[in-house]
Amino acid sequence: CLLLRRQIIRGLSSVGVILTSSVLLAISSSREHCSYSHLLLCSSSTFCQLSFILSSFICFSRLRRLTWLYIDHNFVQTVSPGAFSGVHRLRELILGSNRIGDLDASTFQPLPNIRNLDLSYNRLEHLAPGLFSGLRKLQSLQLRANAIRSLPNRPFRDCRALEFLDLGYNRLRALPRTSFTGLKHLTELHVERNRVVRVDVIRLGPRLPNLRALYLKLNRIDMLSHIPPPRWTSLQVLDLSGNGIQQLKPEIMERLPNLEELKLDSNKLEVLEPDAFMSLSSLVFLSLTGNPWACDERLCGLAAWLHSFKGHHGGGMLCAGPEQLAGDNVLEALESHNLFSSPSPPSPEHDLEQMSLQKVVAGCAALILSVLVILLVVFISWRRYPASVRHLQAATSGGKRHGFGGSREAAGTGVQTTSQAAIIPLEYYVDYKTTNADFEANIWQPRCESHHELIPICHQSIAQTLPQYNNFVMKDWTNI
Repeated sequence: CLLLRRQIIRGLSSVGVILTSSVLLAISSSREHCSYSHLLLCSSSTFCQLSFILSSFICFSRLRRLTWLYIDHNFVQTVSPGAFSGVHRLRELILGSNRIGDLDASTFQPLPNIRNLDLSYNRLEHLAPGLFSGLRKLQSLQLRANAIRSLPNRPFRDCRALEFLDLGYNRLRALPRTSFTGLKHLTELHVERNRVVRVDVIRLGPRLPNLRALYLKLNRIDMLSHIPPPRWTSLQVLDLSGNGIQQLKPEIMERLPNLEELKLDSNKLEVLEPDAFMSLSSLVFLSLTGNPWACDERLCGLAAWLHSFKGHHGGGMLCAGPEQLAGDNVLEALESHNLFSSPSPPSPEHDLEQMSLQKVVAGCAALILSVLVILLVVFISWRRYPASVRHLQAATSGGKRHGFGGSREAAGTGVQTTSQAAIIPLEYYVDYKTTNADFEANIWQPRCESHHELIPICHQSIAQTLPQYNNFVMKDWTNI
């Protein structure tokens, strides 16, 4: 029997071995032949009991290609340090539902590539320091349903890739701050059904920055920390049901802005502050059943918030007092005794008033915007207007003013007129149309009295001839 068992282990060349039976034994007298090139599955009827199956006497050193090993639901009591020597490719090891009571610190050191390790439903009372050292690729660790009373200092410091950790259904009384050091990638933590009395839920945030789900139900927690904690933005699920919590401060909920699911059922909550859940804008599920609610005016704030809550709150909140309301639904009892009235929907008139006010505000905003646009266009045009044109206009207007002054002074003295005329030239334009040759002969006969005059055409001749010929047009004669 023993020789045949050794031949089976020596001849295995597949990547997986499943030994699911009530006991892990050698083959019985039936001598059934199992294929060596495929997955080996042997039922309980083909085994006889063997006590130290995972001792150094029986090892898997020849199974160098072994990747998955399932030895759950057996009667394994002892695992020697060298039981897994030589199977460095092993990625998944299932040892759940056995009778293992102790593990040496070097048991899993030959498994650097292990991803999933299941030790649940055994008889472990403590974890040896350094038991999980070197398991840098471990992603899932299950220690559920053992008898673990305490955790050593930094037991998972080398498990940097760990994402799932199950410590539920043990006998833990406390969660030291150093228990989860190094678990920066942990997303789900189970600590339900233990004996934890007090826990700093939010203090775990800096050590578990990527944790999304925390399960602490069925413990003995009576209060949460009142110290203002840092924000824990990654947490989405928090289960505190089945504890002895008597009060919940809004400051704690304010530190969980992205919480989506909160379970507080079966605690000892009687009242909650009106703004206890006001900061939980992402909340979609809330469970408050099984608490001894005091149905009085102190609960009106919570009732108003529940009426406006768009998620699911489970219902089933029953009054524990006063006596005349005991057993009644909380919301119905508050409404029936005029302690709280549910908000009525807004009337159509109110909606119309809001719409008209919105229209007025929108019109004023549009008017102000239009004025600003016009002013902006004017400002840009003024800034882009050529400076040379402005200077030319100023010079032209100044010349005209000087011309008028020179004419008046020339009538009195005659000397200043000549100097000003030389400095500021007089401009005029004559446009005319001739009808015959005689007109040109008669018109252009200059009779100037002085050769110093700058005006080439005598104004007297033009003035005398102007009424007789309608085709003569003068332009800008103001300077003559």
